[in-house]
Amino acid sequence: MPHRSPEGPESEFSVDAADGASRRRRGGERVNAASAEGARSGNTPLHSSQEESEWESLRDTSTVAIDWLETAGVVVWSSRAEERRDGLEEAVEIARGTSQPHPITLNNYRCLVHPYGMGKGRQTHLKFRITWGDVTLGLDFRSKASRRFHNFSLTVPGGPCLIHGGLAVREWAFKIVNALGGGIHDEWIRRLDVCVDLPGLNPRQDLFPACCGNQFTSTAKHHRVDCHQGETETFTLSSTDRLTLQIYDKLREATSKNDPVYLQSMIDNRWNGTLPKAATRVELRVYRNWLAQWEDDHVERILSNLGSVVERLLPETGKAFFRLLDRAPDRKNKHQSRCEVHPLWKIIREVLVQQETEQDLEFKRVRYGAVSQRRLFSMIKSLLLRCAVEQNRTIRDIRGAKELLHDLSYANDMNDWAWYEAWKEKASKHGLYDAAIEFDFGLNVQSF
Repeated sequence: MPHRSPEGPESEFSVDAADGASRRRRGGERVNAASAEGARSGNTPLHSSQEESEWESLRDTSTVAIDWLETAGVVVWSSRAEERRDGLEEAVEIARGTSQPHPITLNNYRCLVHPYGMGKGRQTHLKFRITWGDVTLGLDFRSKASRRFHNFSLTVPGGPCLIHGGLAVREWAFKIVNALGGGIHDEWIRRLDVCVDLPGLNPRQDLFPACCGNQFTSTAKHHRVDCHQGETETFTLSSTDRLTLQIYDKLREATSKNDPVYLQSMIDNRWNGTLPKAATRVELRVYRNWLAQWEDDHVERILSNLGSVVERLLPETGKAFFRLLDRAPDRKNKHQSRCEVHPLWKIIREVLVQQETEQDLEFKRVRYGAVSQRRLFSMIKSLLLRCAVEQNRTIRDIRGAKELLHDLSYANDMNDWAWYEAWKEKASKHGLYDAAIEFDFGLNVQSF
């Protein structure tokens, strides 16, 4: 039986730990790739028919799941939130007095309220930090919240995602918010890890030789190989704070934790009920800086369309964040296109992409130029007031602001004609002005 937390009703976390993505069914024979030769580096691709047959079995034995979920949001609080907040305030005072987290029951769950909140430096500060095991919930009762100044955060790391399911824990957090008198108005993802667990696949034989032999193309800026006692353990690709892809020995990582609950949960939820002789994980981490460039970034849309997200990052053709090849490409002469996709990577990519998708995301980029009129006016006002202060000049009304703008224009060689020319240049870029329209052909003909 999967481990369940002793705190709180078991039924709340009855959702499959592979939630947020479709589980690959277990009907096929389990793969034992420990005896396979594996992918070789070099310019001559050698894959036996036995290898490729075993790799095909991964379609049935692999499991795709969310392995990290971190969100932020805006909570709208009702009038009854005032009385509920007093209980949290009291718990914080007790925690500060003892310098230890104070236990409290929220919606029938035993949680810990910490002495201090969340957020340092330029981060948004949240007054209340509540934990349930490794899950962290941050709250603040401020009424004026926005995407730039949120009042809700949730972090569900790998352990809770494995044991309980990331989406089930998120529902728990929503129930806590509702019990305190609030409701989620807006929510967005800050970090999302999607992984595929491949029991029976030995990364040292089937993947690491090709990765370390540069048999791949990638748009990532950095890649790293981590070794342990002379053996490759992890292959990592990263693009600053936007995207990361890791391939690693999950069996060694799980057994080295010395955590029997975690290991049993891996067996039950990811390895089809059997401890494999070898196991690989391919993990794709998506951060807020990548998601923020798209218009459709709401958490519900992303979580219900994981296949579209992975397809965008790992397309079958064209530029991909990572693509494993059957041989090392000739990068010097830009002959990457002459290589074929590694047959094992084809299977892994297809398993990741073929998730249940409600509706494909369009991935339209945010038009940063489309700034609201209110925001533009706020910028103009701030700049004018700064100039007035620097000139020791008083502005008492709109007329005074117009006079300041007039004086600044002439001081910077911007007469009426210069303003008009600058406007035409800007308007032309946005399709609002056509120079041909201004030339009046009829009037010009009459003048001859």
